[in-house]
Amino acid sequence: MATNSFPVPAAMAMKGDLPQNWAFFRAQYENYEIATSLDKKDEAVRIATLMSVMGRECFRIYQHIDMSGEDRKDIAKVLDALQKHFEPTRNVIYERFKFNTCVQEQGETIDQYITKLKQMAATYCKFEQLENELIRDRLVLGAKDSSAKARMLREPNLDIQKAIDMCRNSEIANAQWKTMNNELDGVAAVNYTSNEKKSGGSKKKEGLNKNNGRTKEYFKESCKYCGGKHKRDKKQCPAYGETCNNCKKKHHFARVCKQKVKKDVHAIMEEQSSDESL
Repeated sequence: MATNSFPVPAAMAMKGDLPQNWAFFRAQYENYEIATSLDKKDEAVRIATLMSVMGRECFRIYQHIDMSGEDRKDIAKVLDALQKHFEPTRNVIYERFKFNTCVQEQGETIDQYITKLKQMAATYCKFEQLENELIRDRLVLGAKDSSAKARMLREPNLDIQKAIDMCRNSEIANAQWKTMNNELDGVAAVNYTSNEKKSGGSKKKEGLNKNNGRTKEYFKESCKYCGGKHKRDKKQCPAYGETCNNCKKKHHFARVCKQKVKKDVHAIMEEQSSDESL
């Protein structure tokens, strides 16, 4: 049979937005009938199939709907009765309020946002001839891409299709730019690592070294305690713990001893004074 080639429609979802759930269920069931040629069969077969796929909870509601026995033999009347049950009269003002405050959510693509706006406008808001213009306006105001908004506002003859195209193109361009940046960052990291290996650890020569996840600076000038260059760590200084041969104090070498320098200066001054007295 042809029906074996098509999946059976999912049961009517009885949680969440019931009017939306019913609209989806009815649409998929009517498509199923056409695809399987079920719409050409007897009404009794069509109704029995509908009862079988609608789900237990929906079937219980159908059993308690106020319908005559004759109407229950007409598939169109059965579907309309169920629709009337699941879609009570809606407050148009409230539905338009929801539309006019609808913005693109985080993680929602522009196509998903557009579909949501179209569904709200077509189903409950009753905008009629103004529908496309109001969707366009909502797109300009509610889209999260500020650059796309600016381009739309600069367009003098903006219609709904131009607005959609601008938003889609901007979304694609942003995604491509993000991918390019990530790839460029990866190339830069590889080149940096390669150059670092070739230079034999140039960071140490520049005064930086990584040790246990920490970065320690090197003295750019000579250490005032030993006269050499090493990490800014007293334990790395060869003069630490040593005794100066000049002043006999610890933790520095004689070649950088300040007292030695003072003695030399004092000696020079005495020599100059002696020379002047001659």
